[in-house]
Amino acid sequence: MQYKKIIDKIKYWGQIILLPIYWLSFITPRSKKIWLFGSTFGRRFADNPKYAYLYMNQYKKEEIRPIWITHNKDVVKLLNDNKLEAYYYHSFKGIFYCLIGKVYIFDNYSKDISFWLSGGATKVNLWHGTATKKINQDNKFDYYRHPRNKWERFHTALRRISDEKPSHYVLATSKNMAKILESAFKTYSSHMLVVGHPRNDILFNNGLKDLYTEAELQIRSELQHYRE
Repeated sequence: MQYKKIIDKIKYWGQIILLPIYWLSFITPRSKKIWLFGSTFGRRFADNPKYAYLYMNQYKKEEIRPIWITHNKDVVKLLNDNKLEAYYYHSFKGIFYCLIGKVYIFDNYSKDISFWLSGGATKVNLWHGTATKKINQDNKFDYYRHPRNKWERFHTALRRISDEKPSHYVLATSKNMAKILESAFKTYSSHMLVVGHPRNDILFNNGLKDLYTEAELQIRSELQHYRE
């Protein structure tokens, strides 16, 4: 356990060397046609970005080029096997498209895709729920965003750099929810997108084709068994 903590500390502070790369990413030319998607810190193919990505592939392929970026090679294989474009974030193509993609779409933070390569991109946070509790900037007990002393301010500095920014666009499911999330993310009212969650579109049988992992198919099969 102590060994893992040391490795985690090295990985965390090692991010300092990525700061120059982040600054340089602001000057790379970005294509408005390339939209990048990611979810859950890059670990899963899931939630709102998943269904926004599937929708773009099915209905908007002529207008944009949707690409899934992930930290999980199994996700890359799943999508590639289904003839969908996806890349591992540390691969050459993953790095390349993170540098030239104009739109980042995610459900936590831009690090769901690649924060350190995201300078100059338009970032759209679809979030992953509705605010039933104080979150982000409104959570006064979150010491990453509200450090209690100089040590915590120093220790959490890199995390704050790579977390959400006021310039991000944020999805909200209603005008009331928009006010809550505008405060939580300290963003502008003009950057609140009042629309439904993409993940709910599949429930309305609108012709959108779904895609499941093996684990999800197993769970779906078990649920269907109980339903019968």
